Amino acid sequence: MIVEDPTGAALAAWQPWAHIGARQVNDPGCLTWNELQSRDPEPAVAFYAGLFGWETEPIEEDGKLVYVVLENAGSSNGGIMPMTEQHGDAPSNWLAYFTVRSCEDAIAKVRELGGDALAGPLDIRAGSIAVTRDPQGAAFAIFEGETDD
Repeated sequence: MIVEDPTGAALAAWQPWAHIGARQVNDPGCLTWNELQSRDPEPAVAFYAGLFGWETEPIEEDGKLVYVVLENAGSSNGGIMPMTEQHGDAPSNWLAYFTVRSCEDAIAKVRELGGDALAGPLDIRAGSIAVTRDPQGAAFAIFEGETDD
């Protein structure tokens, strides 16, 4: 089923039967984080908490919401980031993060294969990230750093 949240971001959801989804995560080359970049994060937080039962942990700086960590069954596996003017006119969207051993090496490989780096690498508290796109224009992010088991 395809769902559009109140901020216009779309995602696909399914009911697991024999296949529960990603069995391997966080290792190099595997999915590690899912992030909603939202123009209006508060309704998005309420929507996903109500739809999936996700727990949320808002992070504020100087009284302003800067991020919301999403938890499922006690594990952090994503977040909601308020979009700013640096995002231009991009609509609210989900961004998948994949673990890599080296952001620099992964960006070089993306370029070698016909893609490009859109942002980064950027140093963050947990490691380093970069946003890239494949040759067809689909955006995805890469993460270099420690991950949960």
